[in-house]
Amino acid sequence: MAEVKEQKIPQVEVERPLELKLEPWPIDDSLIVSGKPAASGVLFHKSADGKSADGVWECTPGSFNWNYTWNETVYLLKGRMSITPEGEQPIHAQAGDVVHFAQGLKAKWEITDTVRKVFFLNSDEPLKL
Repeated sequence: MAEVKEQKIPQVEVERPLELKLEPWPIDDSLIVSGKPAASGVLFHKSADGKSADGVWECTPGSFNWNYTWNETVYLLKGRMSITPEGEQPIHAQAGDVVHFAQGLKAKWEITDTVRKVFFLNSDEPLKL
């Protein structure tokens, strides 16, 4: 029987989110409201229970609808955008801002300048990523 080695998870890791190569993460066409927003991203980590994750996401200008099935906190590294919660006024955010989105939120994203964000997700149920 082969010996199974225990995988040690590093206690400290450093990422450089402005330098990372991202993978295509297309937005479903049915969610796009205007333009041709092209999204890409990469996960840094996902917890063993699947209930939390973090990574980097980027999207070019355009607008789309999004329904939050998790809680998300983001730090905007670059770009400008507006988020319009269903039935409310737009909320504007830009590079340097930290924004929190509550699970259950339904909103329209409008990206005016390409956005790159570091995101932190958590949920009571395993994330479907």
